[in-house]
Amino acid sequence: MAYEISEGAAAGALFLDLTTLGSMSAAKTEEGMIEVMKQIHKNLNDPSLVNQSAAEKERYSTWFDPEKVDETEFKMDKAAKLTAVVQGCSAALGIRQFMKEEGDAGVSSATVYITGATWDTKIAFLKKEVGGWKDYNSSDLVVVKGNCYYGISLKKKEKETSANPTMINKSYAELLKSSKMEVAAEKFWVAREEYFGKLVQIEMTRGALKGSNSASMTHKELFNTKVWSPFGNKWVYLIDLKGKGKLKLKKGKFNYDTRKIDEETCILGANDKAIVVDTKFKNNKFVRRLFGYTETGGATKNRPAWIMRGNVNKTLGDIKDETNIWHLIQKIATDMDLATTVGEYLVSAILKTELQGAKPDLMGKIRKGDHFGFALITAYGAVKTNTAGVSKITSAGSIANVKSNPTIQQAVSNLATGLKKKKWRIRIAEKETKTDTKEQKNKEESTPAKIFFDIGVGNTGDYKKLLNLNIRYKGSFVSSPQFQGGISEALEEKILKLKDKKLEYKFTAACNK
Repeated sequence: MAYEISEGAAAGALFLDLTTLGSMSAAKTEEGMIEVMKQIHKNLNDPSLVNQSAAEKERYSTWFDPEKVDETEFKMDKAAKLTAVVQGCSAALGIRQFMKEEGDAGVSSATVYITGATWDTKIAFLKKEVGGWKDYNSSDLVVVKGNCYYGISLKKKEKETSANPTMINKSYAELLKSSKMEVAAEKFWVAREEYFGKLVQIEMTRGALKGSNSASMTHKELFNTKVWSPFGNKWVYLIDLKGKGKLKLKKGKFNYDTRKIDEETCILGANDKAIVVDTKFKNNKFVRRLFGYTETGGATKNRPAWIMRGNVNKTLGDIKDETNIWHLIQKIATDMDLATTVGEYLVSAILKTELQGAKPDLMGKIRKGDHFGFALITAYGAVKTNTAGVSKITSAGSIANVKSNPTIQQAVSNLATGLKKKKWRIRIAEKETKTDTKEQKNKEESTPAKIFFDIGVGNTGDYKKLLNLNIRYKGSFVSSPQFQGGISEALEEKILKLKDKKLEYKFTAACNK
């Protein structure tokens, strides 16, 4: 179950008057924010206004209890709670704007449903699966007024100029499978075995594992070989070893079960002698060093001595090396025209282009007389608490950024001709220069285990970037890397900023209201 504090704040704030919602500037005192929190708390406990599960009600009631504002509950301290109040008001202003554009004068007689834990039976018909996305309608909140349903996908950031929040977080392999690119997924798995197995061999030859005996194993065999770690009692792949040491391996024996007391362990100690697995095994300095722990000190990790992990990260960070895994990913994408499939798939997933327009029966007229609108809403605001315990608004809760489905549909429609004529491309993002855009300047620096990609259309000199992606390894190099994606600054500022509200569907008019 997901409990997002800003979603509860937005649901409770939606029914506040516009003057209160618009008061979240730096001039607002801590006492003033707490007064607004009281109103949000009251609204969240009114089932006629906010529909939520019992578990959600307990969580939000605790977070927004003004009597407990100075306490930390469920990892939320005072600054986090008040930040949610500011962002909730920002989001509520955006939702009210969205509804107004659709023809609704206000929120009287409306009910907001929070979908984090479950979709209430009254709105469950709106939850749809499309193209492998189990929750394609990613509405965090659904505002219901009569026969009109307003789906809200809520994001947040500190201020308008802050980097855009991530909209997709999925494993690379899951992406390929869900976008019907099973062949590409298989190519990726094979490529990763060869690539990381080769890195293990290099480490055994001249790196952190220098002096080890690999028994002439292939790269695939080295990739799949694991050793038993007494830290956490788990198997660890060779590529995931962190420290420094020597191993003696046997070909065909991929798992070295060092839990057995014998002399045939693969971890070597002084004078290259196999370390006896006994009650002292976990405290042996050579064992501790290999798994990245201090030579003494219980479970204390020795990160400065993570030679193996550092070498692997450094290799991954060498973007000029055309053989690294990032270029392999790009090559697979290019050879199989993956950018077209993935690009269209992610545009659909992020912008929800199939909720209306392209497939109107999916949501628009799912029940006779009902109408559905969808908007991506990004709320603003931040509160900081100083050493004296006083909280201040450091970033105003101005009206949220609203991208409604009809506007998105029109923008994508305008791109359609270009998309047919110009080929989709996926590319490793160029490094920042002095002339780069605000979007590129907002990007965090590429860490060794993370790289940025763009997906867009067109050739060099006429390239339109639509999506920002970063792909990273986190924790283990054996699993599929995770990718995170969002709308590019160019798409947001140049294509989605349409002012013509004639594009809106006017759901209330369709409902004869």
